[in-house]
Parts: sequence; C-alpha cells; structure tokens
Amino acid sequence: MRRFSFCSFIVFIVIVANNLYAQDAFVIDGNKWLRLDKTSKVFYLAGYLKGAYRGILVGLRDIDCVNLQEIVKIADSKYKNLVGRSNLQKLLYEIDDVYKDKRNISIETDKIIIFAFKKLKGDMSKQKQEAWLGLLRAMHQ
Repeated sequence: MRRFSFCSFIVFIVIVANNLYAQDAFVIDGNKWLRLDKTSKVFYLAGYLKGAYRGILVGLRDIDCVNLQEIVKIADSKYKNLVGRSNLQKLLYEIDDVYKDKRNISIETDKIIIFAFKKLKGDMSKQKQEAWLGLLRAMHQ
C-alpha cells in the first residue's frame, strides 16, 4: 500500500509541474511578444481572432434564437463590432507600440489586443488610453 501511495504522489507531482509549465508556456506578455517574428505574431493574432469568433458563437448558442442563420448573423455583428475596420498590420503596429513602453511589458498580450482594437476604432481619448493602460499595469505587477 505504501508503494502505491508513493507512486501516486510522484505522479501527482509530475502532473502539477507539467500543468504549471504548460500554463506559463502559453502566457504571452510583452517580453515574449517582442521576441516573436512577424509571421508568429500574425499566426497568434489569427488564432486569437478565430477563438474570439468561436467564443461568440458558443455564447450565442444558449440564447433562444430562431435558427442557425440568426446565430451566425448576430455573431458576425458582434465580431465586427469587436474588430471594426482593423487589419492585422495596424493591430500588430498598435501592440508593438504599446510594448515599446517598458511599463507595459508585463501585461498579457490578450489584454493588449482588446486595448488595440478599441484604440483603432477611435473609441478612446488619450486620457482613457492612459487610464486603461494604468489599470492593466496595476493588475500585472
């Protein structure tokens, strides 16, 4: 019985250590973002946008919509509201620009993407941008 407990304990430690490593490997902040080449950044953003769209679809699935076409129409509308007229080149520039300020380096990239979308849409004054970044900085210290 003791042998089984020791083996179980070792397996538990390996699983926990693996999960901690895996979680850290997928967290992208300014340090990791700035080390990525342009192609990797484009793939990261493409995956993020695809995930955002699918997340909207999953969220709408629980609403009492008449049919699938209605769900897709609402999802497209919400997705376009998020993305606006942004393109990947402008989005890459905005994210890189935010990370030029070393105070923002510890902020996770997924939060900077939302900030960049809002900024590109023209939804934020300079004062709101600084307030938003200040809050994100405080959250990631």
